[in-house]
Amino acid sequence: MEVFPNIPNVVAGEVRFTIDVRHPDPATELQLIEAARQRCQDGARTRDLECAVEQQWNQLPVQMAPELVQTVRDAIAARGYRPVDIVAGAGHDSQLLGRKFPTAMIFTITGNGGRSHCPDEYASPEDCQAGVEVLADSLRKLAY
Repeated sequence: MEVFPNIPNVVAGEVRFTIDVRHPDPATELQLIEAARQRCQDGARTRDLECAVEQQWNQLPVQMAPELVQTVRDAIAARGYRPVDIVAGAGHDSQLLGRKFPTAMIFTITGNGGRSHCPDEYASPEDCQAGVEVLADSLRKLAY
């Protein structure tokens, strides 16, 4: 959020903020975006405020290749780890490559309270090793 003026004890005259909407189903994601837009406009209208909503970017999700995802899941399970499906919308390479090539992603970070893409992000050496092992196992399986 950007608040203007950002001074204690002064009522802001302008506030700018972003909303990050993610969902694995593209149609649902578009519905969520429209609902957020409508809620902002309705809230402003009931308070006699101005509201401008601008969509800066929309990267619809890319479906990962089921056969590659299963290969990765098998490698994870074989190592004794628990696979967890996530929706990653942070602009990873797979969003571009996945439109042309079969794609899957491996995330192994289990600690740090789920913080990612921020200065507090941390991957332990053990997490990194697990990711490399799962990647190597998956590549070996795909090579044969």
